[in-house]
Amino acid sequence: MPTTKKIFDLEDDSSQAGGLINAKLSAPILRSMLVRRARLTELLWSGMQRRLTLVVAPAGYGKTTLLGEWLSTITVSNWPTAWVSLDAYDNSPIRFWSYLVAALRTLQPDLQFSTLGLFNGQCKPDDCIQLNPLINEIANMSRQFSLILDDYHEIQDDAVHRSLAYFIDHLPGNCHLIISSRVLPPIQLARLRARDQLIEINSHDLTFTLGETEVFLTQVMNLDIPWHQVRMLVEMTEGWVAGLQLAALSLKGGQDAQGIISGIHETPRHLLDYLTEEVLLHQDEAVKDFLLKTSILEALSAPLCNAILGQKNSQEVLENLEQMNLFIIPLDKQRHWYRYHALFADLLHTQLTRTLPELVTPLHLAAYHWLKDNDFPEKAVTHAFAAGEHELAAETIEDCAMQAIIRLDLATVLQWFKLLPQTQVMKRLRLMVYYALVNLMLGKGEELQEQLNSIEQGLADMSNSMTYVDEVACLTRYVNAVRAAEVCMRGDFSLGLHISQEALDNFLPEDYFFLGLVEHYMGYAYQAAGRLSDGAEALECACQNALRHGFHRPYVMSLSEKARFLRLQGRMQEAAREYRLAIDYANTHVVGEDVRILPLAGLAEIYREWNKIPEADEKIAEPMFFLLYSPAKKLDWYYSIDVYLAAARNLMLHGVYDDAGVCIQRAQDLARTYHFFPELYSEVNAAQVQLWLACGDLPATLSWLHRYEAKEPERMHMQSSITPFIAEHIAAAQVYLAIDRPEKADQVLDALLEATACQKQGDCLVKVFILKALAQQQQEQQQAATASLLQALALAEPEQRIRSFTDEGVPLRLLLESTLESLQPGTRAQFKRYRPYIERLIKEMDGAQKPAYPQPKRRRFSEQAVFYPSVEPLSERELQILSLLMRGYTASDAARELVISVNTSKTHIKNIYQKLDVHTRREAIKKAVALGLG
Repeated sequence: MPTTKKIFDLEDDSSQAGGLINAKLSAPILRSMLVRRARLTELLWSGMQRRLTLVVAPAGYGKTTLLGEWLSTITVSNWPTAWVSLDAYDNSPIRFWSYLVAALRTLQPDLQFSTLGLFNGQCKPDDCIQLNPLINEIANMSRQFSLILDDYHEIQDDAVHRSLAYFIDHLPGNCHLIISSRVLPPIQLARLRARDQLIEINSHDLTFTLGETEVFLTQVMNLDIPWHQVRMLVEMTEGWVAGLQLAALSLKGGQDAQGIISGIHETPRHLLDYLTEEVLLHQDEAVKDFLLKTSILEALSAPLCNAILGQKNSQEVLENLEQMNLFIIPLDKQRHWYRYHALFADLLHTQLTRTLPELVTPLHLAAYHWLKDNDFPEKAVTHAFAAGEHELAAETIEDCAMQAIIRLDLATVLQWFKLLPQTQVMKRLRLMVYYALVNLMLGKGEELQEQLNSIEQGLADMSNSMTYVDEVACLTRYVNAVRAAEVCMRGDFSLGLHISQEALDNFLPEDYFFLGLVEHYMGYAYQAAGRLSDGAEALECACQNALRHGFHRPYVMSLSEKARFLRLQGRMQEAAREYRLAIDYANTHVVGEDVRILPLAGLAEIYREWNKIPEADEKIAEPMFFLLYSPAKKLDWYYSIDVYLAAARNLMLHGVYDDAGVCIQRAQDLARTYHFFPELYSEVNAAQVQLWLACGDLPATLSWLHRYEAKEPERMHMQSSITPFIAEHIAAAQVYLAIDRPEKADQVLDALLEATACQKQGDCLVKVFILKALAQQQQEQQQAATASLLQALALAEPEQRIRSFTDEGVPLRLLLESTLESLQPGTRAQFKRYRPYIERLIKEMDGAQKPAYPQPKRRRFSEQAVFYPSVEPLSERELQILSLLMRGYTASDAARELVISVNTSKTHIKNIYQKLDVHTRREAIKKAVALGLG
């Protein structure tokens, strides 16, 4: 911006204005380190072809800093800009316009307009034409430019507002006005909006994003702070820039960062001082009284405020507060409901309890009665607790807990039960049933069994009274439903199915939620019994029940679970369709972020199997971010395990083993905590084994195998014991193959085939036949290996499965090649169709996914330290040739590929055999795989 010269030569202007301060005509100097906000500076630039830009937000949102940053980009775009910093002394037309004209003279020093006698210190509507000469002079300026009026909220004079409105209405096209203010200027804006002549930047736009907050804390404030704590700060301060800065100052001075961040909602001293000085002290007594007394409310409406304050003008007050931008946020377009900014509300409530403690309880009671009478029972519960009225709280919870449970707002209901004295819960059987239901859905099994026993005893006692016949019958149905689900969850699936069927036979139409609950848990029981078709059917019933009654969250959960069952049956295409249906439904209905990620994770698993890696990465990114970096938001423990494992598999695909280990560890922690659903724990153990195999951690793998073998007899002797542990049995077979014990792998796989072949578990069967083919190949049973592989191909080809084959690496590639060679004329017709599929698999294996992130090179699996301690290193050329041999190249093929002679190629192969201490190509490949050289 041009340097300010001697621009006050016209004594008439400066003397009438009482002397002008040059510094107010320059933008404040920016800090050397600040968060660049390109998205907002671009928004400012987009407004330059319009008449007016308004930057309106409460104190501390970085309005002036943003304008200063935008000004710093002008050297590139060469856009002249004049600046005025306003204050309370500019509350008269003569002084206001003197500063504005002085600012314009920084761009046009020969500007002739004089403010001497302008409006005679006032401004009547007709007097605004006195600005016409100034407007004409601006129109004659040769270039486009901007004029910034910073801190316009300091102007209270109606004469100034009227004159500025006239100025804006007649502003020439070469001038763009930017106004920064804490409150919306009292000028007519509707016409500008209608004509697209207005750009508005508000507190929502100025709120720091998560990424901007991280840059601010780590680079500007130089704090070493983990990502999840950054996220917590954003949530606590709602991205308020001043709040973040003052919180960061607290962190710089404190040792316990986690404690300070967790306590931000208690408003640190810096924030209290800032809000008190900048906001509260500037309000009149009536406004302060309103703010303090309504601070007990999470959400404010005019009728509610009238009820607790005993007045009738709350709507007017709320509108004024919004007009003043006083940290109040509208919650609906109609402006019926508002809330205070969280930190501002904390300050107000602290002031209320400090200065008017005797009013706190009456205010809460008044709020309770209004909310309960006006059908807001859940909000009423909060005020009953705050008033210490536990009897009222229990009575209201009894009325509204079921609706909260239906929405799956389990955390709220659980918090209610924790706040209620145990005596209040124990004397209400319906409350006890709801408490048991919440514990069931949260996986709290130990508490659940004890609760159900107490409820059943209470129902037996109550049944002796004819007064409670209907209530006893109703609660008995509910308890039976919870008991059925609890037995299924505990792993006694046979009994669970029996109790579930009895419960289904006794339900009434009004028991629709418990009907869906039983159908959902029956799905798990059927899975454990290997009856996936029955399980999918039960979950479809749960889906239809949820859809019929508008249960959006349960519908997405049941539909995602049904899709998983289809995937386990090997019906990938159908499962993908159901996952997409769940995603579309979740995107158009309010289901919560925790539930919305379930079908995303499931679809990522399918894309990974189809080897559509970019699509799998895209789908798993949001669930993985949610679970790793959103500690304040908890997903149901059962589904958390599923999502963690999906994320781990995708990370292992990219070679990001450390993060994969974090996901698996968290899944293990959950599985140990809840220890229900044995098949889930089996999935977790299998994923851990896969990670050890990928990293080449032989000691850990063998240690797990030893524990597996100790339990194997009791798990393998009958079908009902095999099914819940399928994942571990498959992992054991893979380990046996890796340590060259194919006969043991065969035993495990034969037992799995016997248990699952009749149950249509297609996903399992594909993996079993692939591993069986490899076991037979290791035992040089080539014909049997080809037959097993063809069985796998027959199951996998209709669903176009890829990763189940490619993940097995070179040994399977060799088997695929030999199988392809065997499909010559005379081969049975049903197998000829697999030629294109096999060719595609081989091609996919040649272009297999490589790690996408910089990671230390790790061997897929290595026994070198145990079995091969003295292998001589291979040269770079020998490694190249070994790689070609493992891809099926002959010595001649390798020579052509590397542009060397055949004799040289054969010499290298001979050296490879000597160094590996082998005699044949097959032995060389086998040892190379064991050494992690493939």
